[in-house]
Amino acid sequence: MSTNRALTVASVALGVSAFACAGPSFEEAAARSLEAIGSPAGGHTVRSVRTTASGLSANGAYAMTVEASADLSMVRFVYQRDGGEPYRLLVNGSTAHVLDESGEPIEEAGRFSAFFARGHAFHAMVLSPESYFLDASSAGEHRFGAAQCHAFDARTPVGEPITAYFDSGTGLLCGLEFDDPAPNAEEGSTVRVRFIEWQDVDGLLLPRVILALDSGGSYVLEYREVDLMRE
Repeated sequence: MSTNRALTVASVALGVSAFACAGPSFEEAAARSLEAIGSPAGGHTVRSVRTTASGLSANGAYAMTVEASADLSMVRFVYQRDGGEPYRLLVNGSTAHVLDESGEPIEEAGRFSAFFARGHAFHAMVLSPESYFLDASSAGEHRFGAAQCHAFDARTPVGEPITAYFDSGTGLLCGLEFDDPAPNAEEGSTVRVRFIEWQDVDGLLLPRVILALDSGGSYVLEYREVDLMRE
């Protein structure tokens, strides 16, 4: 894995504002984003991606490992707070299960867990935006933080509404916004996710630092390892 090329594409600010301007279709924006990461026409041949990240939030440090197929049909997710027990999930199609230490299913997980696990497969989203942002339609031109973006309203594979932002300058997928799905979330609260820094991984430009903000505070993910499994 090569990490000698990093690109900061946006400021840390998470404000969103709209401005009027005609934009591309989702298919055009997705194709441009693939070209921007070094994969014209989606020809990257990546079958799956495995990431390991260190996270920091108001509640302390945590670690996260995500292994996802490029089309996001399968996601294996492990989340562990500093000093706590790991929480393991497997999402396969429309079903999700909690796993034991050996990786065997022990109980079915709910809709939120499926959304939570697949929603952290950020690298697979970048590699295959059309697999995560379904039925996408233009939401106009917006400023997302410091970036001027093409916005698209869509739904996730589990049916949750989501807005994707593509940087009109770089073409990169630069952010997400969706209703906070947590059971204890404040009514009307949203989650905003920003792809702050990018790095070269085997010839593809992929996220290195991701910032999220919800009603509970901010979360920073820094990826220590990104491994691509190719066909």
